[in-house]
Amino acid sequence: MKNELQFLSEPIREAFYYVPDVAFFVKDLDGRFVTANQGFCRLMGVSSLSALVGKTDLDFVSAKLARAYMHDDRKVMDSGMPLEQQIEPMPQGNSNDARIVTSKFPLKSKEEQVLGLVGISRNLSEVSNRPHQIKMFSKVIERLEDQTSKRYDAESLAKIQGMSKSKFEREFKKLFHMSPAAYHLQTRLRWARNDLLNTTNPISQIAIDHGFFDQSHFTKRFATAYGITPLQFRKKSAIPLPFELQSDSLVEKEKHQITLHE
Repeated sequence: MKNELQFLSEPIREAFYYVPDVAFFVKDLDGRFVTANQGFCRLMGVSSLSALVGKTDLDFVSAKLARAYMHDDRKVMDSGMPLEQQIEPMPQGNSNDARIVTSKFPLKSKEEQVLGLVGISRNLSEVSNRPHQIKMFSKVIERLEDQTSKRYDAESLAKIQGMSKSKFEREFKKLFHMSPAAYHLQTRLRWARNDLLNTTNPISQIAIDHGFFDQSHFTKRFATAYGITPLQFRKKSAIPLPFELQSDSLVEKEKHQITLHE
């Protein structure tokens, strides 16, 4: 299986050699890097492919960020479905507005068996043909990142940008390929997911901390985005849980909550 994955990966890697502004990588079923192009090596802070192959995200980024990346990998490999256009923090980024846009696709054998995944990432400022304007939105991005506990407020964000509400939302969507409301929701879910991974806070508290009405509202949004409920996600991640969250019956409760909000 490993040899087959390498065989499938090599021509893709050679193709991406000629697209240096796109970071390309392949991982096996255990999350180890099989190959990548120079753009991805730079993104991960290494100078050669040999420094990357055989290692995982945990060897290059914080545990919090690595586990978020690895959860997305598992979703792609377990479902056999792609995960496209995810806006994520830059692995080696030093500023709040450093972002990458990542898509991941399952890599399959001729028998349709998932062998690993292939991913492509680009610096968000390079995806747009107006990188200078993306920089101009940095204060808005910081506000969206800092205020994940609050509801989306288009008026205040437009005021920061010195625009009318309609113009702000229109320009934001042109630059980031999603509405500011969708970006804010993705950010809130990402930080909520980090709390599920790295704290033992009750899910009901995490929901409130990140601006959701209650646990059932959070559960529906999370399951829609990630294909799994918050409790199922936490259990899969092997995080020690508070005593009140250890009952399997809560998984059924979360499913019931999703039904109630549909």
